[in-house]
Amino acid sequence: MKHIRNGFTLVEVMLFLAVSGLLLAGVLGMTQSSISSQRFNDATQSFAEFLRKVYSDVSNPQSIGDGRSDYAIYGKAIVFNNNNDTRVQKISVYDIIGNDLVSNIGNVKSMLINVGAKIKTNGPADKQVNGLEEEYIPKWGSVIDGIANNDIPFTGTILVVRRSGTGLIDTLVSNESLKGDDGLSSSDELDKFSERVVDFCVNMEGYGKEANLRWDVRIVENARNTSGIEIIDLDSEDNKCQHP
Repeated sequence: MKHIRNGFTLVEVMLFLAVSGLLLAGVLGMTQSSISSQRFNDATQSFAEFLRKVYSDVSNPQSIGDGRSDYAIYGKAIVFNNNNDTRVQKISVYDIIGNDLVSNIGNVKSMLINVGAKIKTNGPADKQVNGLEEEYIPKWGSVIDGIANNDIPFTGTILVVRRSGTGLIDTLVSNESLKGDDGLSSSDELDKFSERVVDFCVNMEGYGKEANLRWDVRIVENARNTSGIEIIDLDSEDNKCQHP
């Protein structure tokens, strides 16, 4: 009499589960990698857009004060801090405030000296001077590094200044991190700043760092508008974060 086989053997079930598990692990691994890659790209784009917004805000100045335009906003200071040698998670943006000045005097440093410029968030109560302090936190746990691949966050200050009279925008860079209410009205203070290219390296735990990949977001030398912010391709020889 012919025997009719029903169901599967234990070995066949175990083989099926093993193969299914491997396939599932592969799919999940590829999905996670894709998500991490997208987040890495998103964090880079977000940081570049943050920098572009600063330039856009500076190109549309506003007066502040007690109604008589005693003070004016001359630009923005982007401050990167590295508190207690920990990973930077917050970037501060301050208004640059000075005495109101209609005409242009010399170069941008001369103008800042003449208007008694300060990185300022609060001023004398009788003058009602209140500059803004904003925060930017890199997305998805990413960190902004310097070009040296030594796992040290970028520190320093970027001044984006709109000249009175001409409306021309200048970019000045210092390796020192300033703070709210610091002065920018003396040669000693401004000698720390220069016009140069700045390369920011976007680093991300869980993807970029493990793969030794870092996006390069660049402010070109003396950028004057939003077009001065560039994202350099990961595989480009010009990516200073990959080829310092």
